Amino acid sequence: MVGSGVILMRQAGAILGTFLTMLVASGVAGGSATAAGTACVHARIHGRLDCLVVGRGCHPKYESEYQRSGFHCGFGAGRYTLRYKLHITTPKV
Repeated sequence: MVGSGVILMRQAGAILGTFLTMLVASGVAGGSATAAGTACVHARIHGRLDCLVVGRGCHPKYESEYQRSGFHCGFGAGRYTLRYKLHITTPKV
């Protein structure tokens, strides 16, 4: 009985390790990877260089700095994220 418990714990640890690796690779758990094929916009936010991508976490107090780079920090799904890229167009004369 004791031996089978150790085997189950090792299997659970291997599954958890695989899951955490997938989270970090996808950028969900704080990794620097972005979504496949999505390029980030490098901008200086609150004095540090940051990679801005739609869907990434943001702080509303830095809204003016996000807007300078073409993004908006909005609340949705229980947290603040970079919601969309602002499209600035000039009127045709």
